[in-house]
Amino acid sequence: MTKELEQISSDTFVDMINQLANVSPLVGEKTIHQDPGFAVREPNGKTYELPYWDVIRRADETYWSPLDGDRKTIYDVSHFEVQSKKTGDWLPLPKWFAQDGI
Repeated sequence: MTKELEQISSDTFVDMINQLANVSPLVGEKTIHQDPGFAVREPNGKTYELPYWDVIRRADETYWSPLDGDRKTIYDVSHFEVQSKKTGDWLPLPKWFAQDGI
């Protein structure tokens, strides 16, 4: 896990979500479960192959998600990209979030 990603941690998922909402209201959530998985990457080029991804959108247009299966820490993934299964192109997270599927 890259340490420079902004993160929010808590012992319970509910407390973590409450912390996340204290900064800006939560306005959306997108959950993808796909086998085989799909690729997401950080701005520095580090790639993750994920079979399941839950992304929360705040009103301030930031996007937050767990990345390593630990549901006690979520990371600001606003500048990540998701690889399209249809075209192979890398989509900015806000564009991916707005469409259906991968």
